Amino acid sequence: MNYYDRIQKSIEFIEDNLDTYIEIEDAADSAKMCSTEYLRFFYAVTGLTVQDYIGKRKITFAVEDIKKDRSDANKLASKYFFSSTEAFSMVFRTNTGYLPSEFLDQNIHYSFPKIDVRDKYYDEQDPMLLARFPDIRLLKHIPKMRMASYTSYGNEPENDACEIIMEYALENNLLCKYCSFRIFGFTVPDSIKSDGTYGYTVCITVGDEHIFKDGPVKELIIEKGQYVVATTTVSNIVETWERFKEWLRLSGYLHGSHQYLEEHLLCSRWREKEPFNDIEINLYMPVKNKKSKE
Repeated sequence: MNYYDRIQKSIEFIEDNLDTYIEIEDAADSAKMCSTEYLRFFYAVTGLTVQDYIGKRKITFAVEDIKKDRSDANKLASKYFFSSTEAFSMVFRTNTGYLPSEFLDQNIHYSFPKIDVRDKYYDEQDPMLLARFPDIRLLKHIPKMRMASYTSYGNEPENDACEIIMEYALENNLLCKYCSFRIFGFTVPDSIKSDGTYGYTVCITVGDEHIFKDGPVKELIIEKGQYVVATTTVSNIVETWERFKEWLRLSGYLHGSHQYLEEHLLCSRWREKEPFNDIEINLYMPVKNKKSKE
């Protein structure tokens, strides 16, 4: 299950439990992510923190209750498991602009719809192709990304490149709890040598305001492009590329000229006890429509 599907699964979990107290750890478990990875990736793909999303959805249903039977704040705070009436009222006012007791008199409408990550990111795909390759999803165009990048060479250059990037990210406050950073990597084209060494680039997204200084970490621009994505492990990358090739053969798409990408949840996993070959990644193959002029 790719990272987008995992976030959507967690959204379904949240939607099923809006009338309970939702533990972040439980939502993360439903996405098969640790809490740190989950909080960051949820924000990266939805533009909202998990807590903000939960609050907006609970207030949406609370508004319906107020309109239906004029439920008061005490009852609604209890029904939707807020820590107190005051906490509920504060979240209510933050989202609607009014206290619960004031809302009906304003003659306004408030509703925050359920997020569908798949609708936001997935492009239309042939049903027969999807049935044959359920793990491969065609994405809409990914916008241009500005990156801080570092390239290392060696037998396992991923580790060194990751270490440099994570140090840089810490020094530049790129890893804050609710930052929407994403971590990508790729093997340097034509870098594999007969002795098994090769080059690998690790990069982390940065905003337009980020200023690069002299040093080993350089700016990298990943241009806008369309991809197909699948989740795989390091040991199964070659097998997944073969499935991509078969997908291409049967689809209306060609291999694109833009950069292929591997997306990682957190680089730190490369330094932990998890066997390197078992680490999961999202693998992105660049594609272009056969009808495209590009």
